[in-house]
Amino acid sequence: MLHTQIWYIMVGMEGIRVCLVGNTLFADNVAQMLRGCEVVSQVDRFPSVPEAMHYIDSQPPNVLVLADVDATILVGDTPFLPICPDIPVICTDYQSNLLKLINTTHVSARLPDLIKAVTTLKAAQAQR
Repeated sequence: MLHTQIWYIMVGMEGIRVCLVGNTLFADNVAQMLRGCEVVSQVDRFPSVPEAMHYIDSQPPNVLVLADVDATILVGDTPFLPICPDIPVICTDYQSNLLKLINTTHVSARLPDLIKAVTTLKAAQAQR
């Protein structure tokens, strides 16, 4: 329940807008689960990232979920990350028991900030 309260605070009372990309039965299940979640107000589903880009440009979601979609699409022919750097991406697939969160964090260009970012990332890797 605490996570629910945090999400409401983060996105306001309107709820979370999710853009789901995937064209599999697993993606169907993910969409159904998200639609049943009380903090999610909208789930728009597209079979591919290129098809989702028009929607993302006109109505930026709070999060992009890639369900059974190769994450290399984020930097491939339709580079999502440079176009929408402030939208977090969650990658998931049926075969693994993992969620991969890809999030762009802006850090000032001072050397102490760079060193802090590198050590924080290293510490997070060590905890896995």
